[in-house]
Amino acid sequence: MDHAEALRLRRVLSQARISEYAAACGGDTTAALRLFCWNTEIASGLYGPLQHLELALRSVIDQQMRLLFERADWWEAPAADLHFAARQRITEARGQLRRQAIPTTADELVNELPFGFWVGLLGSGNRYDQRLWRTATVGW
Repeated sequence: MDHAEALRLRRVLSQARISEYAAACGGDTTAALRLFCWNTEIASGLYGPLQHLELALRSVIDQQMRLLFERADWWEAPAADLHFAARQRITEARGQLRRQAIPTTADELVNELPFGFWVGLLGSGNRYDQRLWRTATVGW
């Protein structure tokens, strides 16, 4: 990448984003854009493992909650007592399935819920660790 090409590319990319890289490279636009591209390559290399982590996490949590609440739609169980943000994500996932004309089965809803939903079930801030996980993992 020559300097003129780097300047053209910098003009079309987010100035706020590229300025972080330029600062790290002492103001060298070409080096900043190379660093930006390297960051993109690194991020793309992590996408596969992150996707596998998400699928495994979702599957294990769903399996354990189905066992704990003895139902496929465990999020509907009153004892699950999901907080507002989790319930909101379920509502959004249902809406997305409806827009795509996909039946809202328990399995489809589980597949539609975002990674943040599953990660949110692991935090202690909503006492899920006490209410869900200590109960669900007693037999492990």
